[in-house]
Amino acid sequence: MAQPENWHLDKRVPIALIFAIAVQTGGALWWAASIQARVGANETAVERLDAVTEAQRNASQSQAVQLGRIEEQLSGLRGDLRRLINQLERLP
Repeated sequence: MAQPENWHLDKRVPIALIFAIAVQTGGALWWAASIQARVGANETAVERLDAVTEAQRNASQSQAVQLGRIEEQLSGLRGDLRRLINQLERLP
């Protein structure tokens, strides 16, 4: 019975093929590293935008409260003006 052969590199494999595979592997690693750097930069940008969005949300809530107060004051002023007009119309 034949002994199973261990894996070995055949001498007929050209060195150019080995070099090409090594260069492609290096290129793939470089590409993956550049993608990782871009992902890191995007994460930083997203965090910054989240902070800006939260600040704008807080500001808009404050403005909504102020707008409600202004509307109530205008409503009160309209009532006061109506009473004044009614009183002026009653004058002889």
